[in-house]
Amino acid sequence: MDRNIIILIILGVYMLINGSISNLNRKIDKLNKRLDKLLEHSDLAVVETVDKELEEKLIQLLKEGKKVKAVKTLRDEIDMDLIDAKEYIDGLDETLKKIFP
Repeated sequence: MDRNIIILIILGVYMLINGSISNLNRKIDKLNKRLDKLLEHSDLAVVETVDKELEEKLIQLLKEGKKVKAVKTLRDEIDMDLIDAKEYIDGLDETLKKIFP
């Protein structure tokens, strides 16, 4: 009998926690949608910080013709999404081509 009560208590706690997590996930999704709309209307972009060491590594990869590797490195280092990383690398590549034609 005690075992059944413990199992019921564990199931009840699990259901409460699971419900709370689901509720939090819905709220996060809602906030993310609002943030996306705000960014879209304000023409702002979420920019991650690229430190000097990482920038030098990216420049070296671009000089070696490894553009895809540069995008992947940037994404891995600062957890940037693919589109933003590609745009950053494209911009850096264009700047390098102007400096070193």
